[in-house]
Amino acid sequence: MSASTPADLPLVSVIIPVFNDCERLLACLAAIEVGDWPQARLDVLVIDNGSTLPLRDDLSDGRPWLRVAHESQP
Repeated sequence: MSASTPADLPLVSVIIPVFNDCERLLACLAAIEVGDWPQARLDVLVIDNGSTLPLRDDLSDGRPWLRVAHESQP
C-alpha cells in the first residue's frame, strides 16, 4: 500500500448476500479482516436472504465495520 493515510483512502463498501451458509460467510469475513485495506475505511453489509438456518448472533462483535440486514424476499 502507498504512503497514504487511512483518511486519504476512499471508503470501500462490500455487500455480501447470504442464504443458509454461515460457514462461508465467516470465511469471507476472515479474509476481509486480514486484507490490507484499513478497517476504518470499510463498510461491509451482510444481507441474510431469509435463511432458515440462523446467522450467528456475534457476527458484528469486534467488527465495527460490519452491518447485518435481513431480507425475507428472495
